[in-house]
Amino acid sequence: MSVIEDLDLQRRSDRLEEVLAYNLAELYARGFARTSEYLGRSGLSPAKWNALLMARYVGGEEGLPQSRLAELLIVSGGNVTGLIDGLEAMGLVERAARPGDRRVRVIRATRRGAELIEELWPGYLAVLVDFSSPLSLGQKRQAAKLLERWRKGVREMNGNRGVDAARAGTSRPARRTGK
Repeated sequence: MSVIEDLDLQRRSDRLEEVLAYNLAELYARGFARTSEYLGRSGLSPAKWNALLMARYVGGEEGLPQSRLAELLIVSGGNVTGLIDGLEAMGLVERAARPGDRRVRVIRATRRGAELIEELWPGYLAVLVDFSSPLSLGQKRQAAKLLERWRKGVREMNGNRGVDAARAGTSRPARRTGK
């Protein structure tokens, strides 16, 4: 069934943006659910997994400043602190002062964190491969190219508008009064 049929929308050309938005939202929700299920078996959420990956691969041996991690994950400083607290309690990351600037806290994946990434990666990749299996290789490449173009275009148009609100935890629209 198409989105237009799912939502009982009239077939009109001006519904294209709604169809795009709905499909993106549904794909995100279903992909999030699948990755959550897989990662949850190891006590991780997709957000913790992404933070661990960033600490390991972006931060490397030097570590990743906590503020930069928040930027990369598009979350607030408070949210990233909670993620790091959880990962640290699991022994997967460590916090340290940056050499030369003790005011900056950096996050590093521990040996245990790196080992967990290696252990989970094949299954995580299998989830992603299965999730994208309705598309051929050529369609995946085309979709990736189009989504990248769209993301860059929106970033150029909006700058950090919306991203800053999401980081601050204010991404919800204002409530309308009943007047």
